[in-house]
Amino acid sequence: MSIEHLTFAQKLQAAEDTKTSKKRLSELAHCDNSLVRFYVADNPSTPDSTLREMIKDNYWSVRRALARSRTLPGVYLIMLLEYEGTLAQPEAVVLKCLYNNPNLPTFAKMVMESKYEKWIDVVHVH
Repeated sequence: MSIEHLTFAQKLQAAEDTKTSKKRLSELAHCDNSLVRFYVADNPSTPDSTLREMIKDNYWSVRRALARSRTLPGVYLIMLLEYEGTLAQPEAVVLKCLYNNPNLPTFAKMVMESKYEKWIDVVHVH
């Protein structure tokens, strides 16, 4: 069954369920509803290739879910950091999650401390 025939509740349930197939999660990653995409990004079963496609999502909540993912490879976190840097107003909460993600390479944290110096108090979590 294609996702167009699923109700909103069914889409949310599938997006959250770690037993949902990788194919279905990839389909849900293109859903027009940002909450569904948030849950796909937050689902540890979502394949890396799908997560990579979601890096430039228009909604900060989806990017925040990616930034706090403990399964997302460091190279994708760097890509997300680079994307945030292209925005007129990067999202502080996305930067905070990126900075605190243990998968973000040290050199990327150093870049963040330099580039986003005025937001360091926002970025540092104690």
